[in-house]
Amino acid sequence: PTSKPLPTHTHEAKFSLTPKSSITVTLDPVRITSLSSFKSLESLSSSLLDVEGGRDGVTECRLVEASSTESSYRIKYVSEGKRGRKIVDDYVEIVDGFLVVAQGEDKEGDGGEVGKVIDGIRIELI
Repeated sequence: PTSKPLPTHTHEAKFSLTPKSSITVTLDPVRITSLSSFKSLESLSSSLLDVEGGRDGVTECRLVEASSTESSYRIKYVSEGKRGRKIVDDYVEIVDGFLVVAQGEDKEGDGGEVGKVIDGIRIELI
């Protein structure tokens, strides 16, 4: 994995699956105990699409799928623009006082391989 922490993330690691697909995992301390106390799935999905749609060169951004469990959200969307098309698959969970986000990006395929990796992610802080 490569690590390039941003000032806003306590921990960040990026794993390349292929030259055009990757998984990035970030951890940030938070005071909330559940995602639903922060934002609903619909509200978070809308916020993600607004941010992505506002990026330079993005011409279209659309939600593919959004689902939730008692402790996590999963949001998948497609972004298209002057740099091409990418499928983004986000897994979001609160674990032991940390906001954990695993984001898969696929810029060449249908998102299937990235989705399989995201499906297999289990977060346990030690």
